Amino acid sequence: MTAMYNEYFGFSVKPFDLLPNPDFLFRSRSHRKAITYLEYGIQSHAGFICLTGEIGSGKTTLIRNLVREHGNSLALSKIFNTSLDGHQLLSMINSDFELPVADKSKTELLSDLYAYLIRQFSRKKPCVLIIDEAQNLSGEALEEVRQLSNLETDHYKLLQIILVGQPELRRTLSAPQLQQVRQRISVQCHLSPLSDDETKAYILHRLRVAGNPDAIKLHDDVVQTIHRFSGGTPRLINILMDYVLLTAYTNDERSIDMQTLEEIIADLDIHTPTPPTPRQSGPSQTVEQSRAEFSRNSLKSFLAKIQAHIECMEQEEQQKSSRQMQKLQETLDDLGGRLRAVEQKLDTMLPSRPDEPAETRSKFDRRPTVVRMAKDS
Repeated sequence: MTAMYNEYFGFSVKPFDLLPNPDFLFRSRSHRKAITYLEYGIQSHAGFICLTGEIGSGKTTLIRNLVREHGNSLALSKIFNTSLDGHQLLSMINSDFELPVADKSKTELLSDLYAYLIRQFSRKKPCVLIIDEAQNLSGEALEEVRQLSNLETDHYKLLQIILVGQPELRRTLSAPQLQQVRQRISVQCHLSPLSDDETKAYILHRLRVAGNPDAIKLHDDVVQTIHRFSGGTPRLINILMDYVLLTAYTNDERSIDMQTLEEIIADLDIHTPTPPTPRQSGPSQTVEQSRAEFSRNSLKSFLAKIQAHIECMEQEEQQKSSRQMQKLQETLDDLGGRLRAVEQKLDTMLPSRPDEPAETRSKFDRRPTVVRMAKDS
């Protein structure tokens, strides 16, 4: 389907894939600011850099672009699994730097890491640790990260640390017990949702990178509706636009009207966010918070559907595997029957002597036993 999809619209690649591909990086006002801050942090050897943004805002794409542009000049460790304690986190960092970690104590791991950082410093190669989904780090792991920032010379941080996560990361870092971590953050930036105009530019940008900016015609009201229902979140825009293109391909059309878009939105079970209601205590939700909550709930709902589809496919694979095993068992049973028939025929041709021990009889006597073992297993 994807090959037909691309051929129909004249794409070299799928334009609205959910994978974080730096080739499709769209430099919105917020993204340009984040790129500048990250570049500054790397060049100034800042100890801690913090990048936050809502789910699907483009954080990972931004980091992958940074890695691609600076990967050859930096020694990089990238951590994506953050459900770790301090020792496990340190092991993963060392492993990413290609240091031995088997049967190493925490003290040995730190010693090896420090020696490695010194070697890279002597080669004038900065070392950078990138921790994605950092909002999931435990207090113990964050404290371990803070201690890593202490690895330094008199004038130089041996390890730069980039924390990437959802807005919860900022709330986590605001805890009193993490004050020392918070005070070490030199650069902070946040990815905001796309504006209405940026949403239109984002769609055209991805179509252009894929190979055909004129693949489909979208009227302004359609783009505005896409922006409203996505909350300006790039990943949700991708989901909607992927279905828009798929629908146009199915209907053999090159444009989408509002009625068709509303049908797509209904199929995806996406609803417009309701206006925030004041709470009995505390400030009411801002529009940005309402959009963020809507984006997250919409994405979770859609991803749940994908997960259900995947589980259904897995069940079909299991049933297919079960049928294959049954067929294999039937083949083994048939083979066992054939070998037993051969054994009986050989017994009639070469009868054993009454005083001959069982273990010295024809080797064919034991073949049915082998088959039975295979069957039992």
